[in-house]
Amino acid sequence: MDDDRRLIEETFPIKEVAEAVKKDGKEVIRNLHKWWARRPTGITRAVCYATLIPFSKNSKYNTEQEKLVVELSKSSSSDNQIILRKAKKELKKNNSSLKTLDPFSGGGAHPLESLRLGCDSFGIDYNPISVIILKSMMSYPQKYKTKDFDKGLIKDFQKYSHSIFQNAKNKLEKFYSIDSESQHSNVYIWCNTLECQNPSCGIEIPLIKTKWLLKTKNNKIALYPKIVGKEIEFSIVGNNYNDFPKDFDPKNGTIDKAIITCPKCGNVIRGNETRQMFLDGKTKQKPIVKILENKNTKKKTYVPISANDIKILDVVSNTLK
Repeated sequence: MDDDRRLIEETFPIKEVAEAVKKDGKEVIRNLHKWWARRPTGITRAVCYATLIPFSKNSKYNTEQEKLVVELSKSSSSDNQIILRKAKKELKKNNSSLKTLDPFSGGGAHPLESLRLGCDSFGIDYNPISVIILKSMMSYPQKYKTKDFDKGLIKDFQKYSHSIFQNAKNKLEKFYSIDSESQHSNVYIWCNTLECQNPSCGIEIPLIKTKWLLKTKNNKIALYPKIVGKEIEFSIVGNNYNDFPKDFDPKNGTIDKAIITCPKCGNVIRGNETRQMFLDGKTKQKPIVKILENKNTKKKTYVPISANDIKILDVVSNTLK
């Protein structure tokens, strides 16, 4: 079947598709469930179509198909029935029955877009979370699509998801510090630590690549280290915190490419020594900052770890044992 070439094997309007996606906005499946490296689904739709449509010896026909590929890549085409019907008509003209299989479906973009193009779409993945995402996007909406959809499935979903949330909250809430009625901590930033190999020092070095916590054009926040005995404690400096100390550069941390520099005595631990100490289990873990989130505004605030936080984390550790 040397003559059975697909459009994508001979030509694909990469530049035009990229410009269309950039201009028309990024349509991404992000609200259903978190998944790694989500891409604009318009690109997936365009690639699916170009893979299914045959390449013709008629150059005019191929040019028309390239234009349709560009149209399909736009986010507005996901529910544009005129464009979708045109694509389905072309596909049926060349294939009476189309079946697609994505054996590594992940977040489900390819199965969803081939289904949107009128194919019998099949998706497989080893990850059970992926399977749930696939069913939620492709199976359940069709299975439960009725006039009472909003009264049946959606109502039940809200009921049981709320029940699961409350159950999880009751069990886990004690592990999170409540700083006020409006603010609660939901994230702790941790780091590995190693003891300085200088016998006269012996300080516990927190292994961080940078002291920056947040660095944007209008907002700069960083960790400022302070040596207290054999420990290094951190305060927060930057916008809405204490001012940056003079000559303080948050860019560099204590480790770079496995090479560790002690912030107290300046002793250097070489990369091969660092790796061996990790293999020998000489590292420890330490929380260095917690992030509070305002329940109403969702604004995040960085706060140094307190003695109460350590107690809470000890409870968590003992519970997990």
